[in-house]
Amino acid sequence: MTIMINQDKPLYQTITVNRDDHLYGLQSKKYRIYATSSTVNPVINVQSTWDFDTYSSYPKKTTTIENLIIDGQGQNVTGINLYDVGKCEIQNITIKNCDIGIHFHNYNGCWTECNLLKHIRMENVNTGIKFDTDGPMQGYETDYPGDSFGFTVIDDVEISLNDISSAVGIQIGDGNHLVRPYSSLIKANVVLGSAGGAGLQIKHKARLQYGLISLNVANNTGTTSGSGIDLQYAAPYQNIDAVSINQPFKQKDNTIRRILLSTHGITNPINNPYSYNASDITQFTY
Repeated sequence: MTIMINQDKPLYQTITVNRDDHLYGLQSKKYRIYATSSTVNPVINVQSTWDFDTYSSYPKKTTTIENLIIDGQGQNVTGINLYDVGKCEIQNITIKNCDIGIHFHNYNGCWTECNLLKHIRMENVNTGIKFDTDGPMQGYETDYPGDSFGFTVIDDVEISLNDISSAVGIQIGDGNHLVRPYSSLIKANVVLGSAGGAGLQIKHKARLQYGLISLNVANNTGTTSGSGIDLQYAAPYQNIDAVSINQPFKQKDNTIRRILLSTHGITNPINNPYSYNASDITQFTY
């Protein structure tokens, strides 16, 4: 089904987009949909690729969301939920005034994989993109591990955070479960406020591996105590470091590094108080 937005639209309940729907705004980000209260949470919910009533999956279905402005209006809501969703394409949108911009989450030990975020701007959000899980399905931990967010593409995404110290551009992990957005592309620019925050934060058992990562974190108003990559909440898991084994590139001196982090106005580019191996990260300040 095609859902077209051709005027500014107040929302009194969440828009549910089915796994084969196309939700789009007429022209390019001319119109906005906006939450009228905190009960409109999330603003948009994408139907799961998995159907546990029939134990079926629909891997060939694709949801597309594009050409919109999504406004939470400061109601402490999430812009878009992707729970157990695969192959969703979200592009050319602005998300603003939300608690979380886009939330990836695994229920029932399932997978949220192969999703595309491209040409996206976020403004005044507490967390831009969040990955977390409820963990494996009890009794079926091997078949339904619930840890994978593999092959996620985050390309040309800019996240301007609220001016609070807890703000995070991209948060990977939240809770005592393994979270793995492996083999993913992350090409993002995060703007912090003067209160601090983090461009990329890895928490608990989360792991960022086998990816191609280019991250810029800046504060354009002066200097902030925030960090580019925050590892203070990372926890060791099977002796594997939180950031490791990502796709390599070669520097001019033939040194092989794997994550490119550039920062501006950030006092603590890599917050690594427990001395995890962060040798994969090439950091420079401009």
